[in-house]
Amino acid sequence: MSKGILVFCYKNELTLNNRFNKSTNIIYDEEDCTDYIITQSTKDTLKTFFKIDYHNSIALIGPFGCGKSSLLLYINTLLSQNENSKTCLKILKKLDTKLYKKYEVFSKDKKFFRIKIVGEHTSFKSQFKNTILKHDNLKSVKQYLDTNKTFQLGKALELLDNDLNNSSYTDILFSIDEFGKFIEYGLEDINSNDIFDLQTLSEYVNKKSNYKLIISLHKAFSEYVGKLVDMTYTDWDKVQGRFENIVFKNDYYEMLNIFKETIFLKTTTPITESQNIIKKICNHTILKDSHTNIELFEKIAPIHPFSAIAISEIFTRYFQNQRSIFSFLFSTEPYAFQEFISQEQEQVVLYDLAELYGYIS
Repeated sequence: MSKGILVFCYKNELTLNNRFNKSTNIIYDEEDCTDYIITQSTKDTLKTFFKIDYHNSIALIGPFGCGKSSLLLYINTLLSQNENSKTCLKILKKLDTKLYKKYEVFSKDKKFFRIKIVGEHTSFKSQFKNTILKHDNLKSVKQYLDTNKTFQLGKALELLDNDLNNSSYTDILFSIDEFGKFIEYGLEDINSNDIFDLQTLSEYVNKKSNYKLIISLHKAFSEYVGKLVDMTYTDWDKVQGRFENIVFKNDYYEMLNIFKETIFLKTTTPITESQNIIKKICNHTILKDSHTNIELFEKIAPIHPFSAIAISEIFTRYFQNQRSIFSFLFSTEPYAFQEFISQEQEQVVLYDLAELYGYIS
């Protein structure tokens, strides 16, 4: 037994920010990015999004659970121009002054009308119509859609532009999450014309200096097509060409940073001793030549550095990235982090590779 350490539970020595422990819905979730973790992938996406006289249509491509929906909600919050937006901008300014200045230039004299759509196994055109009909201030386009069961998307966009010109807003942001579900439906129902409707929307947005479109996908357009005929493959490839495609995937360091932002350590003897053990491991193993900051490993005690590295690699490659990390931290499954920190300990130990192996198995 370590000197001065009695029986203890790590659960009493740390707290977890459980606000991260959920999936994000860009329509129903509150626009509050106080706890949003700004990763390097987030910054890279925002740099592209904030460019002026550039692609107005952006496709965010990344695996399940990597945080695409959270990023879309974050962007909407930044452009909401309310108190939540001010809070987020203060955080962004403190974290990255250059990126904040890009936002200032991009958003100057702009007021965004924001239209959010979440993909379902249905026609994109139908979902677009249902979404527009919920906005009472879009009178002319609503009247057009109300009186026409079949409609031309191009005509609807022209009327939407008229409504924008007659409002207090200057710009429009379309955010379409889970767009792959529309693609899958469109491939099953060739009469839905979803290929051409999306192409119409992206072409219209790219021609308008005051329009922005950002969609999220789990894979590139062409990868949804599979073994369909060349004509269909080519059509989807043309659609993808209308977008600035951004691969959104957290790297190893960002995954560790998510741990750091979720685990809050108390200043106690068990935590201090566990951090000393972690420091020794880092200084006397292959990690001493690593570019990863040793302080980062200390801040995610009592997770063994080797376990943290393995988790980042395994969860990125085989599971659902950020979502799997949160499941690991909050799950009550055998060998998960919750079970480990709930156990009574007589000496300071770390969540090691043996524990992780049990969880993965």
